[in-house]
Amino acid sequence: VIDAPAFHDGQWVGLEPQPEWSGNPTSRRIVAHRWTHGASSWVVVANLADLPAQCFLPLQLPDLGGRRWRLRDALGPASYVREGDELMRQGLYLDLPAHGRHLFEFQPVGPAQEER
Repeated sequence: VIDAPAFHDGQWVGLEPQPEWSGNPTSRRIVAHRWTHGASSWVVVANLADLPAQCFLPLQLPDLGGRRWRLRDALGPASYVREGDELMRQGLYLDLPAHGRHLFEFQPVGPAQEER
């Protein structure tokens, strides 16, 4: 994964996790970063605490809208399909266990790819 051009020639942005609900401070336990290179986008998130944490993660990717996206976790078997318009509106919802982490590659989903 670290050989992907996004990690060497791409643009890095630090992301700011937002509380899942008012009064939930657990988003402060999460760190997140994004790399983009051309049409390739990757997001890494980690819960640095020994307790669970939740957040909405604003992705700041203008090309998300109007399509579905597969978020494939390069660190494990997880794969999720999400609506781009929803990701733009509220961000990516995360509920991470203690020391949980993901390295998501964003892939556009076409009609034949919608099923997992």
